[in-house]
Amino acid sequence: MTTHQRGTRVGVVLSYFVALTVFALAAANVVGLVYAAPHASADPCSDVDVSFARGRKEPVGLGRVGDEFVDSLTPRIQATGASMNVYPVNYDAGIFSAGGGANDLSNHLQSVAASCPRTKLVIGGYSMGAEVIDTIIGVPNVGIGFNRPLPPAVGDRIVAIATFGNATHRTGGPLSGIAGVFGSRAIDLCNQGDPICMAGPNNSWDAHTSYERTGLPAEAATFVASKLNRHGESEAE
Repeated sequence: MTTHQRGTRVGVVLSYFVALTVFALAAANVVGLVYAAPHASADPCSDVDVSFARGRKEPVGLGRVGDEFVDSLTPRIQATGASMNVYPVNYDAGIFSAGGGANDLSNHLQSVAASCPRTKLVIGGYSMGAEVIDTIIGVPNVGIGFNRPLPPAVGDRIVAIATFGNATHRTGGPLSGIAGVFGSRAIDLCNQGDPICMAGPNNSWDAHTSYERTGLPAEAATFVASKLNRHGESEAE
């Protein structure tokens, strides 16, 4: 092989890997845009910031129930002319991960509160993600490893809370009755027959894994939108 042939071959190989790298980066950007475009605002300080913790073992993102909840909430927010940012809680969604998820959520909420003093905070979660929410608002038996409690001033910025398939609903009652100052801001929904949040002889696992196919995400979105609207009216007075 001549020096010219060897140089040509090396150049082709390098061009191939450069092309692959460019394609991979472009694909990653497209995926991010497709995910973010329906929900996120370009404004770094949106009117509303919605954080949602997915269920156990669900892929990274909002999860099935979180997607349905945000899809239901988005037009309700847009109808008021408000902007909305969505944050998927960054945690591994494993069996003992509620504390780690609550730490990540706390970091996010504190960051938003510090940077965007007028942004209203909404938090929610499904199944294991609901335990993340229980942990951050101080419901007893907090997640293992939780060490980033919310300062009271940041907690005051949480306007609404939505949880689905929450084990605490079965062991202690709905958040509206056990979450202290957060109780009136919370909607804690349990699908009929869900054994995680409801005792009963005819419960089924399907009832726990089908929230996105029920009207409960839309019900939660209506509740959250009403809380945001009332909060906006009180600020205007």
